[in-house]
Amino acid sequence: MKKLRLWLFALLLVITLSACSSAEIDYENVVDEDDDGVTMLLDSVPDRKIIYRVSTEFYTTNLDDAVTFVEGLLLEDEWFDQENIYDSSAFFVFRVKTDRLDTFINQIKAEYTLTSYSKTATDISLNYQDTANRITGYQEERARLIVLYESASLTDMITINTRISQIDIELGELMGTMNEFDSLVDYSRVELSIRRSHVSNTLSFGARLINGFVNGFFSLVSFFDGLLIVIVTLIPWAVVLVPSGYGIYILAHKRTLKLEKLRQERKLKQQDMK
Repeated sequence: MKKLRLWLFALLLVITLSACSSAEIDYENVVDEDDDGVTMLLDSVPDRKIIYRVSTEFYTTNLDDAVTFVEGLLLEDEWFDQENIYDSSAFFVFRVKTDRLDTFINQIKAEYTLTSYSKTATDISLNYQDTANRITGYQEERARLIVLYESASLTDMITINTRISQIDIELGELMGTMNEFDSLVDYSRVELSIRRSHVSNTLSFGARLINGFVNGFFSLVSFFDGLLIVIVTLIPWAVVLVPSGYGIYILAHKRTLKLEKLRQERKLKQQDMK
């Protein structure tokens, strides 16, 4: 009976030790799998692809000098997408290398006082990585189709060519998207508004007195100038109207004298009759 109990105890001990050993092995396996999973997650994080956009504005008393200054800040491989210049303002859309964007803005700040400034960042990393993965997938599929084409039947060749054409179209569109992404990431967009400011200076009393005298003199000259123009304008009318008026006056005066003479004669006749 005792031997039976010893055998049972030994059997339970062996089973317990085996279970512990098994659990330890499984635990180690779980840790390894977790470590591998973390590594894969870190490896899958794409490089950051960020699009920067700046909008700023400043005022200046000399618009032409300001336009020349900001245009001179661009490097040979930088450009502007838009340029609008008016009498009292100017608007630009520059494309500046992202790695020197802050330098470009600081150069403007050193020369002018910015009245407004904003900078936005758009992270397109996931879209960029997704597009790159799709390109890789299409390229691999195309390579496999080329290999299959060598040993394919005529019918299969037609099918393979059709699919390769579809893949080429997709690759063209995706490559265009990637080029656009690269351009937006490598060259930031800078929207710059320049406005002319009007500075009013307060003149001294003496200067205002002189200005008043000069303005009064020119006003007097302008008055006589206008008067002379009016007189010259009326001369043709006077040449015609004055003689005509004088003639009418003479005729009227003679008629008046004649009538007066007749009245006097009638008066004298009436007195003689009495």
